[in-house]
Amino acid sequence: MPWIYHGTSASYEESIRSSGLTFASRPYDNAEIDAVVRLLAGKKMYGDDAGLGVLAAFTSSTGRAGTISLTFDWLLACRYAALNRGGETIEYLLRSVEYALDPIRADAFSSGERRFLASVLVKVTPISRLHEPLVVAVEMPRDWYLANGLVGRSRPPEWHTDLFGGKAVLTGTYTGGAIRRGEEFREVALVADQIRAYVRFSADEELRNLIARL
Repeated sequence: MPWIYHGTSASYEESIRSSGLTFASRPYDNAEIDAVVRLLAGKKMYGDDAGLGVLAAFTSSTGRAGTISLTFDWLLACRYAALNRGGETIEYLLRSVEYALDPIRADAFSSGERRFLASVLVKVTPISRLHEPLVVAVEMPRDWYLANGLVGRSRPPEWHTDLFGGKAVLTGTYTGGAIRRGEEFREVALVADQIRAYVRFSADEELRNLIARL
């Protein structure tokens, strides 16, 4: 069966190896993220990069459903892993809280609100500092591929030129035509036995800038 990928942080590798990919083992409290979103939205502090919108989308969808995002798009998985310190949620949580606590904005908050935001920052900053990109390759049960309509299609000639190129030996009759570039699939939990590879790589500023342009 072909592999599908999840881009994350090596900070979680030990947990993934022991417990698999599960939303429950993530190192943050969804209720705290909800509180950050409500607090910053109430002050209209959306961030220079609209990072608060990413967090708000997380709390209204992925966070509530407790799902893991997967993609056949290897470059997309690498992009998530390289550009998000500690994972996408941690990255945008950091950006949003750092933006809010900038000295030019901090006075907009009460002392209690500043203490709360600072406590969130203390929790997540060590995770971001230890970040190293990690892409996990997963093999799903055959029934999963059938249920998602990914079986039995002939491979098109352009297969070798799209983002799934070079994966022909892994994909058999599964096709690039059946999977849109960048398409994501969501699952609640994946056990460790389904994981086939852990791929770490270094991402200096030059590589991150290159990946960001892809």
